[in-house]
Amino acid sequence: MKIKHEYKNFKINLEAVGYTTQEERIIGKAAYFMVYALGHDLFKEFCINYSYKVKTCYWSGIIRKCYYKKYKQFYKSNGRTNYQVWKHLMSGQEMCPEETEPDQEADIWLKIDRRYKPGVIGYTYPNSKWQWVYSWVFKEKTAEYIAGNLAHEWCHKLGYSHSKNKNPHRKHTVSYEVGYFVRRFLENNRPNYE
Repeated sequence: MKIKHEYKNFKINLEAVGYTTQEERIIGKAAYFMVYALGHDLFKEFCINYSYKVKTCYWSGIIRKCYYKKYKQFYKSNGRTNYQVWKHLMSGQEMCPEETEPDQEADIWLKIDRRYKPGVIGYTYPNSKWQWVYSWVFKEKTAEYIAGNLAHEWCHKLGYSHSKNKNPHRKHTVSYEVGYFVRRFLENNRPNYE
């Protein structure tokens, strides 16, 4: 199945392999939701103004002291400013497994994984163009939720990583924050999809 959607100047070109007809319908909707969220002006504003705080605590004798440190850009942004991250995302220039030309298009190759891995929605590998979504997700999650995962995994294809283990900065990486943005955005700005 091949899907193409466009919103403003941003496009998605998705090819899905191994899905049922019902799963394909959900993927089509999720792809449209993803391109709508990332092509929206609010996404640009979100990226440019992104910042976060991390709470750090230490002991001074028997007293525990905590403070918040503010960071003004995405964690693990490959040396890019927030604006440069947004421009790179909008360029659609995937880096994995090999660098593509900037075409203002998210190129996504999607496969299904029928194993049951609770708590894990999908995954990808740096040496592959493919992204995988677990089949259980189509029974338990919405198209909006899946759109966030498509965006998260696609960010890996643009070269943005995060640590495998949880730490205070992990959720502030480009991959996680873009996926979270898509889900939050769609809660309040769901487009019509037929």
